[in-house]
Amino acid sequence: MSRNGDLHDGQPHTVVLHQETLERTRRHHEHGVDAKLRLAASADQWLAVSSKERWSVMEKPTLAPSNSPHDYVSQAPYWWPSKTATGLPYIRRDGMINPDAVTLDKVNKAKVFQSCHILSLAWLYTGEEAYGARAATILRDWFTDERTGMSPHLEYAQMIPGRNTGRAIGIIDFAQKYDAVVDAAMILSSGCPSWSSEDHHNFFVWNEKYLDWLLYSDFGIEESQQLNNHGTFASLQKAAIAMMLGRTDTVRAEVESAKRRIDASIDPDGSQPHEVARTRSWHYSCFNLLAFARLAEIGQKTGVDLWSYFGPDGQCLHCAVDFLIPAAARWEGWRFPETKFVPYLATDLIRASALRGNARAMAVVKELQAPPLDLWEWCLVPENHDASIEATPAVP
Repeated sequence: MSRNGDLHDGQPHTVVLHQETLERTRRHHEHGVDAKLRLAASADQWLAVSSKERWSVMEKPTLAPSNSPHDYVSQAPYWWPSKTATGLPYIRRDGMINPDAVTLDKVNKAKVFQSCHILSLAWLYTGEEAYGARAATILRDWFTDERTGMSPHLEYAQMIPGRNTGRAIGIIDFAQKYDAVVDAAMILSSGCPSWSSEDHHNFFVWNEKYLDWLLYSDFGIEESQQLNNHGTFASLQKAAIAMMLGRTDTVRAEVESAKRRIDASIDPDGSQPHEVARTRSWHYSCFNLLAFARLAEIGQKTGVDLWSYFGPDGQCLHCAVDFLIPAAARWEGWRFPETKFVPYLATDLIRASALRGNARAMAVVKELQAPPLDLWEWCLVPENHDASIEATPAVP
C-alpha cells in the first residue's frame, strides 16, 4: 500500500504475506481450521502477557550511550567478557550466546515483533477486536507514541563493551523480523477499528525516517555490502519498508541486487559458503535462505522473479533449497558444524520452493517436521495448491 492508499478498504495490503491468499483463507473458514485454533490460542497467550507488561524502549535498565531513553540499544550476542577484573577486552565466541546480551531493548523488541504479528493475524482471521486493539497498542507504544516511541535508527545496536558503542551488524536485530511487523500494521490498516488514520500516518512517517537511515547512514551502507545473511536481511528490510511506502524504485533496486547476492553467496551445488563456515552452519544456512525467500515474495509483487533466476555458474534459490532437503527430510548428510540441529528450520523454505515449482521440494513436503506455530511462516497463508501447476527441476 502506498502512502496514498485507502485506509480500511478491507484489503490486507501486506508486503510479504500473500494478500489474495490471506483473503481466501479468511473467507473459507474450513481451510486451516486447526491452524487457526492454534493461532487464537497463541494470541490469547500474548493478550495475557501484554495485559501485565508494556513494552517500549523506555523500559531498559541501561540507557544508550546517547543517554536518550528513546534510542534502541543492544549488546553483541557472541561476545563475552574475558577473565580480568574489568571483563575487558571482550572476546568473540561464535554461536555461543552471552546471557547478558539478551537484556536491554532486545528482550522487549522480540516480544513486540512476535506479538503484533500473531495478534494481527488473529484479528484478521477471527474478527475479535481484542486482538487488533492490543496489536495496535503494542505498535504505538514501541514506534509512534511521543512519550515512549523509539528513535528511527539503530546507531547503538549490538555494541561491544569496551570496543564500540554500536555496530552496523546490529541492524540484524530488526532486519530478521521487521517485515512481519510491517505486515502486521498493514493487516490492521485493512479495517481494524483500533488502528486509526492517525496511527496509519504516524507509522508511515516513522518508517520513512527509518528507511532513509537504512539507505544513507554509514551503518546502513556498510551492512548492505555484507555478502552473508546480514546483507540479505538488510535488503529484505529495506524492500519491505519501501514496498509499504510505495517507493517502488527502491523495492526493485533491492530485489534486483539480490541476484548479485545469489551469485556471491550460493555455490553451484547449493551450499552457502559464508553460512556453512559458521559454528551454527545449519541455522545460518536456513536463516540466510529465509531472507532470500521473503525477498522473493516481495519481488513477485514487483515483477522481479528471484525464484527463476540462475547465476552464471547455475546458482539459484531452488538449488540452495535442494542442498537442505536431505538433512531436513531424513536428518542425514549435513557435514558442517552445528551446535543444535533443528530440522524444521528448513520446512517453510522447502515448502516455498515447492510452491514455486521445485519438483524435489514437492516430493518431500509431506515428510518434513512441522515447526511450532510461532515459527511457521506459511501455515496460515498457503498458496493455491493448483493440481495443474507443473513441477520443474531446480536446475538450469
